[in-house]
Amino acid sequence: MERSKDDATVADVTGPTLGTGLGSRSGAWGEGELGAKLTPTDVLDIEARFELGDSLGAGGMGEVLRCRDRRIGREVALKRLLPGQYTPELLRRFMREARVQGRLQHPSIVPVHELGVDPRGNPYFVMKRVRGRTVSEILTRQSKGDPRMLARFPRRTLVAALARACLTLEYAHARGVVHRDVKPANLMLGDFGELYVLDWGIAQVQGIEDDVTAVADSLTGEDSDSLADVATDETEDGAILGTIGYASPEQCRGRADLVSPASDIYSMGVILYEVLTRKRFMASATTMAMRLERTLAGVTAIPSTVDPSVTPELDEIVRRATHLDPRERFGSMRELSDALESYLAGERNDELRRSIADEHAARAERALVAPDATRRAAALRDIGRALALGRERTLELFHRVVERPSPEALAAKEARMDEAHADRIREAMRVGTVNYLLWLVMIPFMAWMGFREPAPLVAGLVCILGATASCAIFARMETMRRSMLYVVLLFNLGAIVAASRVLGPLVVVPQVLLATNFSFALTRSLLDRMVFAGLGLVAVLGPLGLERFGIWHGSYVFDAEGLHVVPNALHLPAVPTLVLITLITIANLVSSTLFCGAVRAELERSEARSELQTWHLERLFGLAARDDSSPGE
Repeated sequence: MERSKDDATVADVTGPTLGTGLGSRSGAWGEGELGAKLTPTDVLDIEARFELGDSLGAGGMGEVLRCRDRRIGREVALKRLLPGQYTPELLRRFMREARVQGRLQHPSIVPVHELGVDPRGNPYFVMKRVRGRTVSEILTRQSKGDPRMLARFPRRTLVAALARACLTLEYAHARGVVHRDVKPANLMLGDFGELYVLDWGIAQVQGIEDDVTAVADSLTGEDSDSLADVATDETEDGAILGTIGYASPEQCRGRADLVSPASDIYSMGVILYEVLTRKRFMASATTMAMRLERTLAGVTAIPSTVDPSVTPELDEIVRRATHLDPRERFGSMRELSDALESYLAGERNDELRRSIADEHAARAERALVAPDATRRAAALRDIGRALALGRERTLELFHRVVERPSPEALAAKEARMDEAHADRIREAMRVGTVNYLLWLVMIPFMAWMGFREPAPLVAGLVCILGATASCAIFARMETMRRSMLYVVLLFNLGAIVAASRVLGPLVVVPQVLLATNFSFALTRSLLDRMVFAGLGLVAVLGPLGLERFGIWHGSYVFDAEGLHVVPNALHLPAVPTLVLITLITIANLVSSTLFCGAVRAELERSEARSELQTWHLERLFGLAARDDSSPGE
């Protein structure tokens, strides 16, 4: 029977060898090892040696069968090409895969036990039977929200697997082999922590003529982007080997002379991006041509733009691994593996911190149940430690402590506020000393007006001196008592009552009383404020009542022309009286304005401190909405 030129059997590879090797004692390819010929003695009745089982994968040109080795009794996988269904190029690739894979002795590279031909002249090789899921299958199911795959293969597990795959490829690179088709479909994770790098059929071997052409993966039919655009017998410039979307830019240019370990590093960077985001590296490129164009132009993909939980460290690893220029990528697969391991070590530390933080949070929650101050203080310490370790869940406990303070906390707050209030009273006493001394400035003006009843004026002078001395003494005392305020207040009211004998209780006196009562009204006690207000009314209405009932001489006379002020303690000549009233009015206006301004300034300082503390706490605990505002804006 005549065979077409595209058909191939073992005879096609028993002539020229597949390549020449490099003599080395350190694991390099020996002379003739890779290109060893198959001879008639390699013919084996596989059905006699192996018990053929179910198909593990099949395509238009070949299949992979589950088999049992009758001699050893172990389960293996047999990969074979179907008669009349493959080309010489596919046959060379098949033979090359078996020999390259069999030569690389590494736990993560599936070992080849036997290579031969069956009685019908079709090649096969027997390898270890591996079980697991490819990273491609895992990512596909995770992208669909498969809870089982998400739980079984979290991001950390997959990144750790990639770090191990990098070391596997580093082993191959050290022996002069570049995989050239690193992709999720060629990485398999076993059920018990195994990792396998599969499909070495288009690997480039240093020092050996590259006679592998680009052909489609006919055994699995899994990857529609495998390139098959060349039909020559040897790979030349312009031939592309690899999988579009994972192949490096230099591979996509068809520059076999530029392919190096950096090409596999690029492919691993693409896989890392997809593991981190569960999205294709060039998701928007829907055709092979678009992916090829973007690969050649260079793709700057930042995983965190797709998934904000990706750390800047991983962003940088992906960016560097997938750089357009091979010289800007990691120097070796080991360097890439070390970068991933460094990230994983930091993540393990994060997990340890979270675990310790959870312990502190649990202790704090138990302590908050108890009302005693000691356990509550311990709870606050545990909350602080948990927050320091970065456990945001502890914020809920922090809120409970802040929003529902303990009696001890309330007592401490009151003590601090009392201390601050005492400081303000001391300052008021110092200011009062100066203010009461300024009242003495009025004495020359009173003398200018002329005295009529010296007794009220002498009493007023004594009260002013008493208030001045009291303020000076109390301002120096460390402990402030409420009684001190009452002493100063009584002297102050005595002076006001005496002043009512000059122009009466309704002229000027209310202005002075209002100005002085501003300071007394700032006391924290509501009762004290009510007492002070009542005493102020007594200071005005008391003299008015005494005049009304004839006990004191009246200060006001009404007639047809209006109200007249009757002189009592002083004469009331026109110019001195107007000067005195004007000075008192200006003094009251200025002192009241300055006092209110000082109170307002203190209030603003307190509000500013409070707002700054709130702003920093919000950002410290992550409570504020994300914006660019600052506390000074």
